[in-house]
Amino acid sequence: MRKEISLIIPTYNRLSVLPFTLASLEAQDLKRSLFEVLVIDDGSTDGTREFLRQYARNTSLAFGFCCQYHEGAAAARNQGLLHCSGEWVLFLDADIQLEKDVVRRHWLHHKSGPQRHHCWMGAIRPSPGLDRWQGYRWDEFALPNGGPGVRELAWSDYRTPNTSMAVADLKACGWFDSAFPVAEDAELAFRLHQRGLRFWYDETIRAYHHHPCSLEQHLAKGEEYGRAAVLWSAKHPSDAAGLALRTGVYSPQLPLRRKAKHLLKVLLVNRWTVPALKSAAVWMHGKKMAWSNKAVTQVYRYHVRRTFARHKSRAALCLRRNGFLHVFTQLPLESVSGMDHYRVGFESADRVLVKSS
Repeated sequence: MRKEISLIIPTYNRLSVLPFTLASLEAQDLKRSLFEVLVIDDGSTDGTREFLRQYARNTSLAFGFCCQYHEGAAAARNQGLLHCSGEWVLFLDADIQLEKDVVRRHWLHHKSGPQRHHCWMGAIRPSPGLDRWQGYRWDEFALPNGGPGVRELAWSDYRTPNTSMAVADLKACGWFDSAFPVAEDAELAFRLHQRGLRFWYDETIRAYHHHPCSLEQHLAKGEEYGRAAVLWSAKHPSDAAGLALRTGVYSPQLPLRRKAKHLLKVLLVNRWTVPALKSAAVWMHGKKMAWSNKAVTQVYRYHVRRTFARHKSRAALCLRRNGFLHVFTQLPLESVSGMDHYRVGFESADRVLVKSS
């Protein structure tokens, strides 16, 4: 039976929190005949597949799941988009728990709101179960403070969890680019923005994020963003200056004042000073000092810049020899048709892929 809104959740080794996310979906106050839940297991090794198979047999939700090799969140979300039946899609993560009215509020915005043909974003707060000093990445989904109520945001503020839009808009722009290990949501938002989609934020649609992160995990993520910046600069060369302003990497297209600021950062935060800055960040974090956030941010940005600089020249050489698609992805960009051979299907409980009625 066709649903009106589809909830898509990619997961990778998040079994410790996924049941709580699904429990928050069980508590939603929207009629269950109007929405479906699709979970895509991105090659987890923690028993997620067995859990999902059992959950599919017992839940009263319209629920489905599939298992794929570890290909990343973008590929997992694309699998969900291939199989969803809703006119609209609501993206979640496996560590996001919703207040009981979230799905209904997204549905209402698209069903009858004045901006129903655009993207809607809800608020994401740190989980009440987390201590502020438990990890090194606190409130990562925070948005610029613009007061309560509804307001329009820039495309660069987009992040995937607790956001909804029409499936037709995603299909028209080519869905997520699975070549991106991270920042696939921002890259999608950039293409949607180019097609005229606007991004609206309702602060009262609230979800909670439970993902403590160690310093090493946080810095490793910075390196992934550096590699993603290389892909971005190759795919969207006209956005080179914007990319540099958002990520802190260097671009010849930066204005002179920004170039001077970048040079100052390189002189102050480099391979000789980062070890001391990192140690200071850990010490301040242990003392619960607010300045630790600034120190961690500088070290994180250094990892983004270093990885970008290290890989950009190598990538440029490969691009000249082989072309973007050959080097970075096996799927045609800006095209959904090229993904059809990756279609897996949600079938019976006796196979890897399951969909409940």
